[in-house]
Amino acid sequence: MKINPDDLQQSIFGSGIERRDGEIHMDTDRELVAQFPYKPELGRYLSASVEVDATQRFMAFCPSCAGKNSHQQATKLDELIAFLSANTGEDDTPFGYFLRSGIDGLTEAIKATKLGKWSLLAPSLYETAKFYEERGFGQPDLDPRVYTKLPGWGLKTARLFQMHVFHEPCAVLDTYILKWLGGDERFNGTNVTPPKNYKDVPTQSISKWETYQRWEDAFLAECVRRNMSPLELDKAIWVHARIKPKQDKTQELWEGKGYA
Repeated sequence: MKINPDDLQQSIFGSGIERRDGEIHMDTDRELVAQFPYKPELGRYLSASVEVDATQRFMAFCPSCAGKNSHQQATKLDELIAFLSANTGEDDTPFGYFLRSGIDGLTEAIKATKLGKWSLLAPSLYETAKFYEERGFGQPDLDPRVYTKLPGWGLKTARLFQMHVFHEPCAVLDTYILKWLGGDERFNGTNVTPPKNYKDVPTQSISKWETYQRWEDAFLAECVRRNMSPLELDKAIWVHARIKPKQDKTQELWEGKGYA
């Protein structure tokens, strides 16, 4: 099943996102914590073989799409798996092909399909497949720093995977989310009017876990205030983030003359 970046839940499970209730609690160390009482048990979503296949593709997609066009990467990932299938001559899962091919075989496939920088992605995909062989997909509530030990996985990548596979109440703190939390004007007048009460919101990717937690809490608090799941709010913000803000005519002329 091909990964569709516009509807990841449909790609993985063949169904839409799930709403859940939550509440906000105060915490002396982290200021506020949004808590969601219901969480799925391990294996709830990963029982059918088609779901395992689709989720392996998504797990490979997570580090492959970092900093790139997600639609192009989804297509190239399909091409890479087809390339490996043809080379091995065996019917296997995506991770089965990765492990059979090894880093050298993955390097050849990545070069052929132009998936990305082979020196980074080949070990990333191979080690991700090994992780699955040893631990499955992980489990709900797993510290995201466990995933960041894999090559090519940062906190955002780990949270992207956990949010969509386990429906974890967490945040993928991409730059568009951070801009929204910081009150970016482009979101004014939309159905996701940004909060105005947060100060010193980071503008670049966050690598320190303690800082990540603080702004993840802020995002989850906004989910509760708006009665939206993390998946719903993330997607709503993303839709508006893709729309370039309009410029007035004077600014357009100014830039058109090469003054900006």
